[in-house]
Amino acid sequence: MAEFGDTSEEPGGRPVDIFDMDEAGSDTPWTSSLARSGYLELATMAAGYAAYHWDVPNDVLSWSANAAAILGVEERWLASNLAYASLMAQDGATSRYDAVHLSSDPDDGAGVPFRTEYRLRQTAGGSRLIWVEDSGRWFAGLDGRPAHVFGVVRLVDERRRQEERLRYLSSHDSLTGLMNRELIVEKLSAALGRAKSSAETSALLMLSVDNLQAINEIFGSDVADNVIRKVGRLIARVMRSGDHLGRYAGNKLALVLRNCADEEMRIASQRFLDAVRDTVISTPYGPVWATVSIGGVSLHAGIETAKQALTSAEHALSRARGLASGRFFASDVQDKWPSVHRQNLDQAAIVLRALQENQIILACEPILRPGDGSVVMHDVVPHIPAGVVPFGSSPLELIGICRKLGLISLVEVDVLRGALAMASADPELSLSATFSLATIEMPRARAQIIDALQEAGDAAERLVIDVPISAMVVNPAIVRAFLEDVQRRKARVALSDFGLDGLPLSQMDETLGSFVRLDGQLLREASRSRMTRARLKTAMEIARSFNAEIIGLDLDKDADAQLIADYGIDLICARMTSEPATGVPLAAGSAVEEPQPIADLAPLRREVSSLKAALAELNSRLAARAALNDRARSEEPAAALSNTQAPTGNSSGGPREPQSQPGSPLPTA
Repeated sequence: MAEFGDTSEEPGGRPVDIFDMDEAGSDTPWTSSLARSGYLELATMAAGYAAYHWDVPNDVLSWSANAAAILGVEERWLASNLAYASLMAQDGATSRYDAVHLSSDPDDGAGVPFRTEYRLRQTAGGSRLIWVEDSGRWFAGLDGRPAHVFGVVRLVDERRRQEERLRYLSSHDSLTGLMNRELIVEKLSAALGRAKSSAETSALLMLSVDNLQAINEIFGSDVADNVIRKVGRLIARVMRSGDHLGRYAGNKLALVLRNCADEEMRIASQRFLDAVRDTVISTPYGPVWATVSIGGVSLHAGIETAKQALTSAEHALSRARGLASGRFFASDVQDKWPSVHRQNLDQAAIVLRALQENQIILACEPILRPGDGSVVMHDVVPHIPAGVVPFGSSPLELIGICRKLGLISLVEVDVLRGALAMASADPELSLSATFSLATIEMPRARAQIIDALQEAGDAAERLVIDVPISAMVVNPAIVRAFLEDVQRRKARVALSDFGLDGLPLSQMDETLGSFVRLDGQLLREASRSRMTRARLKTAMEIARSFNAEIIGLDLDKDADAQLIADYGIDLICARMTSEPATGVPLAAGSAVEEPQPIADLAPLRREVSSLKAALAELNSRLAARAALNDRARSEEPAAALSNTQAPTGNSSGGPREPQSQPGSPLPTA
């Protein structure tokens, strides 16, 4: 066993003690003039190391001159390993003594390497701790136990802080300080495991800030970040210590509540809702008010995976947000969600393939003048032929599917290009294409529409851009700018869904456009109420004052002739209710086939309209009678008796029941 005093042969054959190099000649491999002058010690100092020799049996530490300066401790604490060890934090880290004496490797003559890291106090009893890396080799004595230790120490505070930060960020969200998605999913999986092994019932809540997007748009992203951070703190403040809270995605937070049954889940959710709703959130930029919605699902042994629980919680959150701001909705874990998602993916793939392969056909619906039946223009709607798609392929159903899948802008832009190609090929053809608010709000789609109109030249004059009038209410600035750009490219504008509920009088100016569209059902219902009819006619007169023509939808020029004449409808369009027999591919030429709507449904629709109007009239009469009875009961007994004997009102001042229009059905109670 090697010990201090072992020799190695120098080139000349004389034994040299490796621990007594001062006695060795300057020409030995163990020394040099630079080394003997102290330059090697300068090198260790430059690298931030302090070297030491520990005489273990005598517990004597010898240090390089820079040790006290590097470690920031007084020299008296460096005299012995016992004194040095008294500065070490008692936190379970491996000390130098343990690293050396607990080593299981024997010394075969070359020494045994060791390395450890520990925290060191710079003063006895002080609170400031520094991380120290301690490495070197120990050499055994005659008894095989450590006798001499040679090593170096250096400060690794900065590296340890970086490692701890990376370790923290690997499991926590940098913005909110909450658990990140991976860790909260891990806690969810653990809760599901407990539910299966010990029947412990837990709950998963998914929470989102309702108005975070509005806050971001109005006040900026810094304020929005402050809001999501403060909301997380508010929730953490009122949750139990054994529960888990993390940021799941964007403005969504996930909570795993242990030992939480269904009713307790509702109580806890209400506590979280109240905590946010009743607090004005202070930010460095000023106070902000926010609300949250929560979707929840109970975690039980029947749930197989964390993904299944998360999917159900997200659907419950969507239902909660659909109810109103600041609501809670609980959902059962259902097996249908994966199949629904799979169906959505399949439908999206079919629509995208149809776009790429020009399999979408433009179905054209004629817009006529009711007097002579002449065709003024055609509505174009997208349609995929039967056999290409496994789902229903009527234009209305295709549009609904594209809206649900978020593909509506792609389809509407392609429809525009196809319509412009048809108009360019046939100088006598005028077409109308509809655009949703989702498409108009998308900058790329707006740019594609304007570029297509610009490139179409004169053909753009025979194109009508149809937008819902509700879009001017929801986002007037963007919609108005879009319509002005459209009109500068010589295209005309139509506003659909024109009526009493969505009439934005403040937006009605020269941007109103060339046409407004009225639903025929609205006209039928208005004809049975004097006040409603007067209001609708006023709105139509306002539209005409801007030289806009009125298009009546779902009207028959013969069956609805009286209605068309009463309201002065300029143009009519019968909605298509079935798959068109023919159509024009997007990449096709000029021929336009006009599909015919199902005519035998028109009488049925009129009967339904009559029944709805009669029911509304009945409800109005019943409400008036109930109000009259309430008033009678609140007056003097004699007056009340008099009033109840004459409920219909007369010259004495009693209220009169609403009068029906001549010819309208009057149901009896």
